[in-house]
Amino acid sequence: MKYILKHLKNLSKKFWLSLKVPLKIDVHVTEICNLNCKGCSHFSPLARTEYLDLKKYATSLQHLAKIEKAIGSIQLLGGEPLLNPELTEIIRITRHYLLNTNIHILTNGILLSDDKKLPENFWSVCQENNVIIKITKYPCKVDYDVIEQRCENHNVKYEILGDRGRQGEWAFFPLYKNGFKHWSVKFKFLKLARCSSFNCFQLVGDKIYPCCHVAYIRHFNNYFGENFKVEESDSVDVTKINKSFQVRKLLFTATPFCKYCGKGYIPSSWSHSMKNKEEWLAE
Repeated sequence: MKYILKHLKNLSKKFWLSLKVPLKIDVHVTEICNLNCKGCSHFSPLARTEYLDLKKYATSLQHLAKIEKAIGSIQLLGGEPLLNPELTEIIRITRHYLLNTNIHILTNGILLSDDKKLPENFWSVCQENNVIIKITKYPCKVDYDVIEQRCENHNVKYEILGDRGRQGEWAFFPLYKNGFKHWSVKFKFLKLARCSSFNCFQLVGDKIYPCCHVAYIRHFNNYFGENFKVEESDSVDVTKINKSFQVRKLLFTATPFCKYCGKGYIPSSWSHSMKNKEEWLAE
């Protein structure tokens, strides 16, 4: 009984939090990456070369501007966002439509060590548009202390998100090909209790998805010839958004794709992908 009461208390807390928490919207500026991470939840090792369509992105931001007060941040990522040669223009477009929203770039930081590998005027555009660079460390031959110093020298804000080289700093999010067999799947409101992708919205074209799995499962399907289904009700049409609740409801309402996900993530150590199907699937 104590376990059930504790579970209900946590569920209630997350429900009310979902109504107030600032929305965090992720945008893939490219699908490809310069790292090859095992079981990447964005399926980057399996993706073909794709870059963000700037015209479609600008149109979507025009609609999102209607709920800007509810949006805490737009996160530019991928893949590795610094691989997109138009990244600085994407930053300018984002700031043009969302004047007060935080703009974050999520990167592994590898390319920050060499200006020749960065988009033109990268540092000055980041500074002018008040961009925060969020760096995740990986076990590769990169001097992250030098990168942090470069950010400071250019007067660009930065944060360190984590260190994937440490045990437990990587996570495996298993997908169940035939659906997750658990009683909680039958009750849509229990999504909050078992979902590990809280406030992980993904803007893809003119759609907002509740998590990266459903947003980018197409890479897995294309590479392995699988058929994880994505339905219309798995997303919200940006062009029809007038109130933030139209997005927030994805936080606590299970969509059809949720049946493929388990109870959460499994901590593990980072390693390179072998591009085996089993890296993403539950046993």
